[in-house]
Amino acid sequence: MKNITFVFKIPDSTPKKKINEMLGSLHTKKPDLDNIVKAWKDCLLEKSDSMVAVYNNVKKIWGLEDMIIIQVD
Repeated sequence: MKNITFVFKIPDSTPKKKINEMLGSLHTKKPDLDNIVKAWKDCLLEKSDSMVAVYNNVKKIWGLEDMIIIQVD
């Protein structure tokens, strides 16, 4: 895996002019990135996550919808 991006939906209560500032910016609220990666691996990998040896770029950002973006080589 090359890059993993966890996208968190911007809350509906966010003022419209602040949405443009937040789009694509780093998500610095809870949950923390370590816990997100751990939960994602537990869900995705059935038997063992020992096959995952490298993460080049893992981040969490704000977006219009919740999603996980995975880029592979």
